[in-house]
Amino acid sequence: MEIVSQTFKGVIPPVRIDHVNGDGRIVSIIDWSAIALNHTPPGAANIQFEFTLEYLTATYYLPTLLKIPGSSYPVFSAADKNLQRAAKLTEFKRNFSPTNNYSVQFLLWNWYESRWRETHFDRDYLFNAGMENRLNLIKPFLVSVGDTVFGDISYKLGLSIAPRYLLEGDYIEISGGYSGSVSYLWEPPQIELLEGATGSQDITNTSVRVLNTNHKRAVLYVQNAGNVRVYFKFSSIDYWNQPSFPLLAESAPFLEPGQNLTYEHGKLFFNGGNKDNLLEKYANTFCKLSLYAVCNGNSKLVYQELIFE
Repeated sequence: MEIVSQTFKGVIPPVRIDHVNGDGRIVSIIDWSAIALNHTPPGAANIQFEFTLEYLTATYYLPTLLKIPGSSYPVFSAADKNLQRAAKLTEFKRNFSPTNNYSVQFLLWNWYESRWRETHFDRDYLFNAGMENRLNLIKPFLVSVGDTVFGDISYKLGLSIAPRYLLEGDYIEISGGYSGSVSYLWEPPQIELLEGATGSQDITNTSVRVLNTNHKRAVLYVQNAGNVRVYFKFSSIDYWNQPSFPLLAESAPFLEPGQNLTYEHGKLFFNGGNKDNLLEKYANTFCKLSLYAVCNGNSKLVYQELIFE
């Protein structure tokens, strides 16, 4: 088995909350376990995920709410301190609360250890701006310092609307994006193979076809089991019984006694001579062609072939 690590990026599936599900129930807006499932490699073991939430935005349109008069919005000055700004904003929200039909309140929830936590961790009001508006949910709701929000495979983020529910025509749509990495142990699946041609062939100074073309050939083992150098060639041309077989040229590949050629799933292993003339990068093609051989004298090739089902 080998350790594999991969990075990925993705979009969080958009979640729409309207009069159908904006009735106080908690709606899952990020489910890290479902995202992990999309990036789980088949056949992997000991899988470890890391997630980072890159952005999370709520787009909302709430036409059933009363519109707030423009003169009623809080006015902040450069001289206001943080405490003064907070006091002005609190007073504004108190005057235009959901009970007066000027706003809806959303609550954010954590799912952990197979359940929604009993208490929401943050909340705020949304108002009718007369058009679509957007709200960044990462800051300040998920983090107050920095911009990094990490995800966890056992964690969900949920949102609910209460106490004034959404009515027909209202909607909030959540969208976001994430990045992450997955590390795992992976073992290449074993391929089921069948036994093909197996045997031996006497080689003389007349060329002989040792094996026929087989495009299902996955593994081939050939060894010179004689006492004389054997020249060979993979070819689609029929050299059968040609006395003037051009394999005795000095450039032809050959096997000395005891040397062998092995082909395994596209890879060639060869300890014979004139190796450069085998064009190894094309082994997946030529090693499935017919095999011809010849020698100066008498020798023998033994071979074994495995084929795809």
